[in-house]
Amino acid sequence: MADDTHDAAEMPTVQDEAPPTPVWVPVLGLALLAMVTLVSVYRAATAPEEPAEPVPAAAAAAAPAGDEAAAPAQGAAPAQPAPQAPAAPGGGDADSFGRQQGAEHFGHDHP
Repeated sequence: MADDTHDAAEMPTVQDEAPPTPVWVPVLGLALLAMVTLVSVYRAATAPEEPAEPVPAAAAAAAPAGDEAAAPAQGAAPAQPAPQAPAAPGGGDADSFGRQQGAEHFGHDHP
């Protein structure tokens, strides 16, 4: 199937149909990138080095041995037990949300 409208030596002219990109588009992109970078650096520089509240497991591991471990520190909040998953109906192995094996979302990290 040959194109009979043009000779082989003559090529049709190509017209660019897309208009040129306005200058403000790449400038806006670079400005947004620079702002996100500066905010990220600022937040990393001003972030607290220690968490506000210690993790209960880490706090228990860091507790001193002996008589000091039995008495809570002065002004410290009383330790609260970790929440327990509800007992699975019918017994058997359940995940942390109390779902039985074979349930639709068994073992997933969401309720």
